[in-house]
Amino acid sequence: METTVIGQLLETAAALALGAAAGVFYDILRVIRRRLPIKLVTLLCDLVFSVAAGLALFVLGMTIGGGRQRVLSAALSAAGFALYFLTLTRPATYILEGLADLVAVFIQLLCFPLVFLLKTIKLFSVFSKKVFNYGLGWYIFREKHMIHYAYHMQKTDGRKGDVREKSGNNAKASGVRGHRRAHLDANWSSGRHNESDGETERA
Repeated sequence: METTVIGQLLETAAALALGAAAGVFYDILRVIRRRLPIKLVTLLCDLVFSVAAGLALFVLGMTIGGGRQRVLSAALSAAGFALYFLTLTRPATYILEGLADLVAVFIQLLCFPLVFLLKTIKLFSVFSKKVFNYGLGWYIFREKHMIHYAYHMQKTDGRKGDVREKSGNNAKASGVRGHRRAHLDANWSSGRHNESDGETERA
């Protein structure tokens, strides 16, 4: 297949444009890596760039290159990539950062209802946990207080029973002593009466 001058010029321009497009795509992935500084994201971005660049060169050779993969096309693409980084990478990066900010704001607006719902659920769970802990603490305190009160009442009733038993024993002892005293007084009175009768008889 013959290659015309126009075809060569077209292939050269396409290779340079492909290199510049690869530079833009690399800057896009670089913005993503900056926004998501995770090692896995970096590896995925590098893998995507490598696969995309290889597929782009293959498609260029199969279409404009007439079905042939030329080293010259790859070299021109690399030149276009380097030329882009020497001239347009800074303004392109600035524009891409602004677009990334807009995308981030849009995503935040879309996720705001979900974030608000999650925060509300979190606050409600924290409040419910505090209320439950307060109720549980109050219940435990009440049970301990009731147990202590019941123990105190039982102990007080035991003391009252002991006091009643002692007072009953004292009353019984007093009754016995009173009975004995009355008996002794009666005996003593009868002894005196007998003595007076003897004296009367003697007189």
